[in-house]
Amino acid sequence: MTWRLLRAFLVVILLGTALHAAVRLAGPAADAGRVAREAVLAAALLAAVAVPAALLLARRLTAPLAALTAAADRLAAGDFTPTPAGPPEVAGLSSALAAASARLAASFAEVDRDRDRLRAVLAGMVEGVVAFDPDQTVLFANDRAAALLEFPAGPAVGKKLEALTRQPGVQAAAARGLTSPTPHREELVWAGPTAKSLLVYVSRLGASNPGAVMVLHDTTDLRRLERLRQDFVANVSHELKTPLANIQSSVEVLQDGAMDDPAVRGNFLYEIDEAARRLSGLVMDLIGLARLEGGSAPLELGPVDVDEAVQACLDRHRTRAEAKGLGLSGVALGGAPPTLAVWADEEAVAQILDNLVDNAIKYTEAGRVTVRWEATPQQVCLEVADTGVGIPGRDLPRVFERFYRVDKARSRAKGGTGLGLAIVKHMAQALGGTAGAESVAGEGTTFRVCLPRAGG
Repeated sequence: MTWRLLRAFLVVILLGTALHAAVRLAGPAADAGRVAREAVLAAALLAAVAVPAALLLARRLTAPLAALTAAADRLAAGDFTPTPAGPPEVAGLSSALAAASARLAASFAEVDRDRDRLRAVLAGMVEGVVAFDPDQTVLFANDRAAALLEFPAGPAVGKKLEALTRQPGVQAAAARGLTSPTPHREELVWAGPTAKSLLVYVSRLGASNPGAVMVLHDTTDLRRLERLRQDFVANVSHELKTPLANIQSSVEVLQDGAMDDPAVRGNFLYEIDEAARRLSGLVMDLIGLARLEGGSAPLELGPVDVDEAVQACLDRHRTRAEAKGLGLSGVALGGAPPTLAVWADEEAVAQILDNLVDNAIKYTEAGRVTVRWEATPQQVCLEVADTGVGIPGRDLPRVFERFYRVDKARSRAKGGTGLGLAIVKHMAQALGGTAGAESVAGEGTTFRVCLPRAGG
């Protein structure tokens, strides 16, 4: 711009000088040499004045334009620094550029906020989310997806699914989702060190966005609960079937004529009575367990003396223990005060102790059963230890499940409903405590229940 202004000024000067010379030469008695000298001198004087003026004017115009150009370049690069106001000649352009910069800054800030909110939502989801292009290159993956698919450490974006997970089912589901006109759904069984089940949804992003999004939901716990429900139904059916079959067969024999034989009918009536008692016990245990799980069991909380509760339990079971030649005793471990109470329901504590001691006597053929307790400032822990057959390590985590039996044939021969330990666990939890077990196969088992200490 500076050179264009300078050339324009020089052209004006030359044209003015030439016009002046032409006018002088056209006049009378004009001296051509003198006119030429005057023209050169005038041109030189005009140039001496015009050139600095042109340079100053050019700088005045080009400096704000250069600043506006630099501001536009910064704006294109993502720098939304406010554009400084220019001179009056470019004030309108400066204001327009500043307004555009402010609007763009606000728009990009809103986009960043929306993106951060979306990432926060996706990161907080319990479902895994993976977006990928038609080549199964990952475009986005939240932390939950990385955990479910067991991605290796490091960023996942830009890598192929086959490089992130070695499960061919995941890659096959992604491929089917990319070609399916409707969202694709299937359940995968995870083959790995930790068995898991995944429900996978794959949906295409759309014609304008080639690729698909995969949503993963961990159904491992759901499938485990379904198996537990199926086992529960099967176990209840079996437990009901056995006494009912005994009752039915005994009644049939009595109807066929045994009723008239006093020497025989007594045995069958005894069988009917035993089966009915077993059915009654099973139904009552199921009702009690359902109430405990539903939180509707009637519990009257108050201080329960530990020594008295233990001694009463031992008295109730002493005859059975002595009949098997077992020692049965209770002992307070070191540090437990003579008067010690738990904050619980008296009947619930009695049922917990009864179930554990009954179980210990049932599965101990020789040795002894010991009830011991100890206290901390917050809780009291009761232990029932036996010298019985013990529990294998693989079965120990499941002993508190309903109807779970380590040795099914032996357990049913011993009697019982298979719900005693499940009731112990849920009753301890209902009282604000915990239940656990330790065992060595062939050496014995120790069940431990910890309850809140009264006044603790």
